[in-house]
Amino acid sequence: MNIYIPIPDSDNYDGFYPLDQENSHDILSRFLNMAMYQDIEEKSEWIPLPVGFESFGTKRGDFLGVVAWTFACNNRAWKILEPLIGDSVKLLPLQCDEGDFNILKVINIIDCLDRSKADLFIFKETGRVLGIEKYAFKEELIQDQHFFAIPECKFGILVSQKFKDLVEQHQLEGLNFKQVA
Repeated sequence: MNIYIPIPDSDNYDGFYPLDQENSHDILSRFLNMAMYQDIEEKSEWIPLPVGFESFGTKRGDFLGVVAWTFACNNRAWKILEPLIGDSVKLLPLQCDEGDFNILKVINIIDCLDRSKADLFIFKETGRVLGIEKYAFKEELIQDQHFFAIPECKFGILVSQKFKDLVEQHQLEGLNFKQVA
């Protein structure tokens, strides 16, 4: 079974930058369950984040990087992907003058990491996973899962071969895929 991390291709495609630099990092961290917010579910309502395009002579893709490996997609990409991943995603709209884009927040968290076979960096004090050098999955738990995260890294998106094939089949641009299993 092939599993991938989708990574925004910021070398060749535009990205976003928040127009409200003061508050946006905290807002994104809370809503995307990053770092210290990983174990806290955000209860407030998402308000579309005002963003501008970050372009360094690159082109506009269907996927654009937001922060870390988090990305947004345009309506064209979402219409193609929704039948496959619609139940695994919460769309977080961005406020943008140049089109409709939504951050794809993964809500399908599956406890499928096979810790006995994975190579993990664990914080000895708490037992918390700090990083994953080599992934290993309990495949029976992710047979029909195409867009998911694991409890050890709730903001890290993992996708199936079927997701990758769909992106490539429709020539959706702006993502690279790093195979992890």
